[in-house]
Amino acid sequence: MVVLFNLLSCFVLIRKSIAKTGAGFGYGFIVAWAFVMSFFNLLCSLILEGFRTTVETQLTTEAGWTSIMTGAYKATYIFGYIVGVMFMLFFLTLLLMQGAVTKEIGIYDQMQQQKRLLEMNALAAGTINPLQSGPI
Repeated sequence: MVVLFNLLSCFVLIRKSIAKTGAGFGYGFIVAWAFVMSFFNLLCSLILEGFRTTVETQLTTEAGWTSIMTGAYKATYIFGYIVGVMFMLFFLTLLLMQGAVTKEIGIYDQMQQQKRLLEMNALAAGTINPLQSGPI
């Protein structure tokens, strides 16, 4: 299921990049990577927290863990939750502010320039009429 999702996402990103309708493969890859990393961090933290009772009961008695080591263990999964939430916020920011981000980093101008070039070439070839009204 995960592999199928990744393949379909890759095909959508490539199609939008070739058609010049999206922000491009690189931008989409960064957005998808932030989404995947958020879930990866959240799941890892959830697994670590699930073993908390085992760590507190067995390792402190058998392996000689101190309270400092247990505190570091707790800090690890809490930090994982924080990082997971930050990646999710990064994903949502990139997703919702796509226009502003692409304008800021200069991708938007390249996309618009490519569209205008295609329109001007079509006008020069006489294949489209800019004053023609569309179907009502």
